[in-house]
Amino acid sequence: MRLGTLVRTRLEHLRRFQLELIDPTRCLFRVCLEPDLDEAERERTLEEVRARFGDVLAEKNMRNVRFDVEAVANIPPDTRTGQFRLIVPATSES
Repeated sequence: MRLGTLVRTRLEHLRRFQLELIDPTRCLFRVCLEPDLDEAERERTLEEVRARFGDVLAEKNMRNVRFDVEAVANIPPDTRTGQFRLIVPATSES
């Protein structure tokens, strides 16, 4: 399963996601969820994202990579290009 498969299979309630590469063995998976979710739906969706991303890493023999999933209200476009970036390098805030 490729990372893009998460989008194509359209996890319910997932609007957009972005992967921030923190270092070779750690990343942050940011997700935008539908805003009207109740807490149970939100947690269920985040658990499904964690499970699916873990499956992607396992398929790629990358079980050594640790990741966090962070729900965010928005994933802004790249400030230089104005385009959405699926994978970004670590920011100074990470």
